[in-house]
Amino acid sequence: MAEVQKTGRADVVVHAPMDAVWRVVADVTRTGEWSHECREVRWLDGAVAAAPGVRFRGRNRAGWARWGRTCEIVAVDEPRELAWQTVSTPLFPDSTVWRIWLEPAGERTRIVQEFEVVRAPKLLDHLYAAVIPAHRDRTARLTDDLERIGAAAGGAAEPAVATPVRPADRRLKRRLTRLGNRIGVWLYRRLDGRLVSGRKGVTVLLLTVAGRRTGLPRSTCVRYLKVEDSWVVWGTGSGSRRDPDWFENLRVADVATIQIGARVIRVRRRELVGAERDRMWRQVVLARAPEVARYARKAGRTIPVATLTPL
Repeated sequence: MAEVQKTGRADVVVHAPMDAVWRVVADVTRTGEWSHECREVRWLDGAVAAAPGVRFRGRNRAGWARWGRTCEIVAVDEPRELAWQTVSTPLFPDSTVWRIWLEPAGERTRIVQEFEVVRAPKLLDHLYAAVIPAHRDRTARLTDDLERIGAAAGGAAEPAVATPVRPADRRLKRRLTRLGNRIGVWLYRRLDGRLVSGRKGVTVLLLTVAGRRTGLPRSTCVRYLKVEDSWVVWGTGSGSRRDPDWFENLRVADVATIQIGARVIRVRRRELVGAERDRMWRQVVLARAPEVARYARKAGRTIPVATLTPL
C-alpha cells in the first residue's frame, strides 16, 4: 500500500534580502500567502509572535480534502531558523517536525525547508496516502512554496512550472469519501463522540438513517446546533453542487437515530421550508456558525435545513 513521504528537503535562492524573507517566514499568519495547501493560520492562546512553546492552528486544503492541525513552535533563531511540530491528538496521533532556515547569498537569500514525520501510525499513514496522493512526494510543491516566500518578501522568484491537472477520477473520489466516512464513524463510536475539532463551538453528532434505495442503515458524522429541545442539521456537503446523500436519505425517512457523545437517541426529522427555513438558516446557523456561509456560496444552491426532535 502507498505511504506518505517521511522526510523531505527543498532548497532555493531568492532575490530578496534575508530580513524581509524572515518577516514572511516568522509571521505564521502569512503562511496562506505562500503555501500550496495551507489556506489560513491563526495564533492560539493570545500569542502574537513566534517563540518556543507558542502554538498556532492552520486550516489546510489539498484537492477535495480539508483538515486543520494545531502546531507548536520548537525553535526560533531570528533571523535564521524557525521550526515547529504538528501536535498529536487522540484523533490525529501522527506528528511531523518542520524546519525552515535562511542563509545569506550575497544580496540574495537561500531558503531551505526540511520535514520529518516522527510519528505515523500505520493505518493513518495509508489513509493519508490514499486521501492526499500529493503527500506521497512533496518535494516539487515545497520548492514552489519557497519561491513564493521570496515573492512575498518582495523579491523576484523564478516562475514555477505548472503541473498539468488531470480530469478528476470521480469513482476514486467517491471511494475515498466512503472510506473517510467509515473511519470517521468508527472513531466516533470508539471514542464516544470525543472528536477533536480544535475549534470552539463545533459540535458533531453521528446520524444513522435508512438508505433511500436499500433500506439499510447508513451512518455519517454531521455537524449540528442545539435549539431548544431539537438538534438542527444542514446539508452543505462541503460546498457540493448537490445535496449530500445523508440528507437525501433523511428526507425519505420519518425517523432516525443519532448519537451525541455516548448517548443514543431516536428522533423524528422535519425538513424546514420557505420562510421558516430561511429564518433558521440566517438567525441560527449563520449567526452561530458563520464560516458555513462560504460552503453555501461555493455550492450555489439553497442549503437544506432540518430539525431532529427526540421521540
